[in-house]
Amino acid sequence: MKRIFTLVAFALFAKMAAGQIDIGVTLNSPVNNGPAGPGIPLSFDITVTNTGTVPITTSDTIIYAPTLAGSLLSSGGNPIVFSSIQAIAAGGSANFVHNFTGLNIAGAGAQTFEFCGIALVRGSNWSGLTESDTTNNTDCNDIAYNPNGVSIDENFILATLKPVNTSYFSNGTLYIRVANMDVKAAEVSVIDLTGKVVYSQFLETSNFELKNDISLNLSRGIYLVNIRSEKAQYGSRKIIVQ
Repeated sequence: MKRIFTLVAFALFAKMAAGQIDIGVTLNSPVNNGPAGPGIPLSFDITVTNTGTVPITTSDTIIYAPTLAGSLLSSGGNPIVFSSIQAIAAGGSANFVHNFTGLNIAGAGAQTFEFCGIALVRGSNWSGLTESDTTNNTDCNDIAYNPNGVSIDENFILATLKPVNTSYFSNGTLYIRVANMDVKAAEVSVIDLTGKVVYSQFLETSNFELKNDISLNLSRGIYLVNIRSEKAQYGSRKIIVQ
């Protein structure tokens, strides 16, 4: 009986160890006691580290956001939440940076606010597992808010345009559809799950949009459509070729 109990206990422990999921967040910017206010450029820069044993794959989505005094930031009444499809092996890290033109808090005087970066992972690879430690999903610094940074009328956070990538693949054609592009041109890359770039081309934007129909002979499988410019990486869009 003792031997059976020992084997069962070991099997349960092995299952728990094999299924440990955990991420850690480091807030790189804004730095502690850094300045913030209307018209004062603000960089939201976090590092997400896979501190568990289960890899984050392209079947999962990393969701992350900035918070101020415990609440999500917003722009034009909409909460600011980012997402990325990016593989991170156990022990590996990924860095995410978004730049804002300023921070305007309606009615707030000169004071210190707690600014945090939070993150979580959702997806089929992490489905059904419980994160072992959620206390490290948040990292915070204080910011010194100055309401007189620059004269400005809008009473919300002024963010750079947030691109929206709705590209898709159908019947041998890749339809590039990216809105809110604040650059003149961007590189479109199609990458398979081995990391091989199967297509790459610079495309010009028009009226803040990147729009193009590209004929591609792709084998069945999952691909990532990456959009990037000299200014920034605009995230990935997963497409499935059947």
